[in-house]
Amino acid sequence: IAGGLLGGVVGGMLKKAKYGTAVIGATSGGTLGLTGTRGNSSSRVAAAEKSADALLGSLDSIADQFGVNIDASKGQVSIGKYKKAWRVSSTGRSGKLKSKYADVTDFGDDASAAAEFAMLDLIKDGVLVGLRKGTQQLLTNAKELQDGLSKALKFENVFRDLKRAQDPVGAAVDDLNREFSSLINIFKQSGASAEEMAQLEELYGIKRKDAVQQAFESVSSSLKSLLNDINIGDSGYSLRTRLGNAQAAFDPLAARVQAGDSTAYDAFTE
Repeated sequence: IAGGLLGGVVGGMLKKAKYGTAVIGATSGGTLGLTGTRGNSSSRVAAAEKSADALLGSLDSIADQFGVNIDASKGQVSIGKYKKAWRVSSTGRSGKLKSKYADVTDFGDDASAAAEFAMLDLIKDGVLVGLRKGTQQLLTNAKELQDGLSKALKFENVFRDLKRAQDPVGAAVDDLNREFSSLINIFKQSGASAEEMAQLEELYGIKRKDAVQQAFESVSSSLKSLLNDINIGDSGYSLRTRLGNAQAAFDPLAARVQAGDSTAYDAFTE
């Protein structure tokens, strides 16, 4: 009996704690990605790797939203499970993520909270390159990722809306550039051929022309409306002059409608 008890105690002491850790940092290709995994439990290693992949995908989406690039050299972090708890190392520790280390934060069984913390840690390190100083400050001071992103996007949208009002054509091109920056990264990750990259460039040219045309038409239609108000509206002209201007705009459209020209219906009604 004594021997059995002693064997159980010793066996428990020698039993290793299960863990799995995934490290995120600069890969050999210079991109931010998974640089390695460690662990003695295949299920924990797989869970850590899956969490790291999801984290990287979300970070790419955030970069797209702000229209900036990711600099892998700016930050490193690791995420994983030690025993039954999710933990994050802000320094990118690759072994067991034990609570005794100052750079390790414990999240219990909350994998989502661990992933968000790791993502925010990378953002605070400065991996998002090209942000406004105020935007970076809001993200750096954020205690939670979603709160920081919400404030930062509201801050950024002020400048985007202002540009749309002051320079609609330039704002339209900026929006298109943000969209295609993301597509270029996807094409590179896919190993796209030179021909496929050329087709992407061709599509960009077509969409850029359309975006510029639409923005220009939006501006010109506003100017045409203003001109009509000046000529026909109550702008100081005599009633006789305004009636004459209105009649000059009305008669040709009326004639087209009477001739069965359906393309004139909307303009005639207006």
